[in-house]
Amino acid sequence: MDLSDIKRAAEAAREFDHIVGIITFKLRLPTPFQSECAAAGQGFAGKRSAAEAVVRAQRALTELAVVGWSGAFVRDVLGAGHKYGDDEFAYEPDAVATLLDERRDIAEALWLPLLERMEARNKAQEATAKNWQRASPGTSPKPVRASSQPRA
Repeated sequence: MDLSDIKRAAEAAREFDHIVGIITFKLRLPTPFQSECAAAGQGFAGKRSAAEAVVRAQRALTELAVVGWSGAFVRDVLGAGHKYGDDEFAYEPDAVATLLDERRDIAEALWLPLLERMEARNKAQEATAKNWQRASPGTSPKPVRASSQPRA
């Protein structure tokens, strides 16, 4: 197994499908480090208000998490009356921001299942770390997170 196989397997293990309306989205949980980078990049340590930083971090994480979709049409972005409304709106990485910008309802519908899965993963990782500490008395792992930033 080479590095590209390992990377694909790690990414696939974090992927799940979520349906919003008639669109099936393929989402990939950001790694804890990607989550921290997104939060830091959105101003948790800067001059933005906490509320603004949270919204921006949610948006950044949602955009990062969308790695595919099927069932989207141009009308989902430009409205039902558009002359190309019945054309497929094919997934490509640069299209994600456009869809989320035009359809806040979709962005919000994707955020909750993403957040739930990230929280479940974080709890599982914390339980694993506690179990590891119990199984290895006299040793303590180095902290995974040195930041006090909120985890997404």
